[in-house]
Amino acid sequence: MPEVDERKTVELDNEELKAKFSEEVEDIESEEIREYVEKVSENAPKEFWESPASSSGKYHPPEDNVDGGLVIHSIKCKRIAEKLVEHEMDHGRLNEDDKDVIMAGSLLHDIKQTEDIDEKEIGHGEAGYRFLDELDIGGKYEDIKKCVRYHMGKYSEKPEDEEVQDPSKPVEIVQYADRVASSKEISFLPDIDVSKELIKSVY
Repeated sequence: MPEVDERKTVELDNEELKAKFSEEVEDIESEEIREYVEKVSENAPKEFWESPASSSGKYHPPEDNVDGGLVIHSIKCKRIAEKLVEHEMDHGRLNEDDKDVIMAGSLLHDIKQTEDIDEKEIGHGEAGYRFLDELDIGGKYEDIKKCVRYHMGKYSEKPEDEEVQDPSKPVEIVQYADRVASSKEISFLPDIDVSKELIKSVY
């Protein structure tokens, strides 16, 4: 797979991406958590829907580094997290409540990835956590917020924090799913209708 040295500007149907994201949210069993994610997505900054997953183009597979690629990445992260959760549930290490937290956390983990921030002061995981914490949509949802806050693992804003050093199982699953989904070796489009012309322009 060739290196992507610069951002590719291509047309992705923004409304289709929003619809696909909503379909993924429907997989969440808990009505309360499902409605929470829906409300968060309704309040998400427009950049979340329109931006590439990597502003430099140096990270993520090529299909994530297009306008709208951040949504593609978020969906991929959730799909990978689902498979990891299935494995853990088969071995009795997670339950259905954990599964819903993980799916919500994986869909929302980069909600503030596009924030114009001073990386020395605050990372996008911390920005995402603060964004969720300040939304007045009811409920606490601390487990989901932790998945967002600490999804960068040791690269999270507070590496000395025990939540980074010894994360909960949901946080750990979201961390791993994000790392896999961000890998250039893991390249796929999650049931999103993209033209052959677009694919050719990216690869």
